[in-house]
Amino acid sequence: MIMSRTNWYFEGWKKQGGRWEYHGVRYRFQAEESALHKLKACYGAAALAMILIWLVCSVLWGVGKETSAYVGAPWFLQILPFMYLIMGVYGILRSGYDMTYRDLRAGFFRIRIAKWVLLILQAASVIGELVFLILYHSVLPVSEEILFMAGACLCILCTAVLLFLQYRYPPYQIPE
Repeated sequence: MIMSRTNWYFEGWKKQGGRWEYHGVRYRFQAEESALHKLKACYGAAALAMILIWLVCSVLWGVGKETSAYVGAPWFLQILPFMYLIMGVYGILRSGYDMTYRDLRAGFFRIRIAKWVLLILQAASVIGELVFLILYHSVLPVSEEILFMAGACLCILCTAVLLFLQYRYPPYQIPE
């Protein structure tokens, strides 16, 4: 009989006596237990700030995202990685000091994927906005487009904060 690989959600978990118990590898962030709360707060604040800035920019400023596909498509496609980012931040916030493989995948790895996709889409949106501003600067309100671009750059800054946090505080395997 050929066994398939275990789903990541059940990696390291075994059913014993009617209960699921974790017998796999444990992980920790490279931060003291007291600094872990600050790390989690930074993850939450960066994600929340980025989402709020994105919402404000989506509603208030920028004709380019509404009229040109090279600005609007990458801007509005960010909704999907934002959902994945929210799931990852929630996974980080609910994990303890010692993490299971499930906690690691549900938090750290989801944020890693979401931040790179967001960074690509945000950069594409800013470049598209620059092109749009160069092409149509004489027929549109430039101040609104500049505010939109500033908001997009702030989103990139929040993504860079997530990048820094993941680079500075990576998880490591606890030796048994």
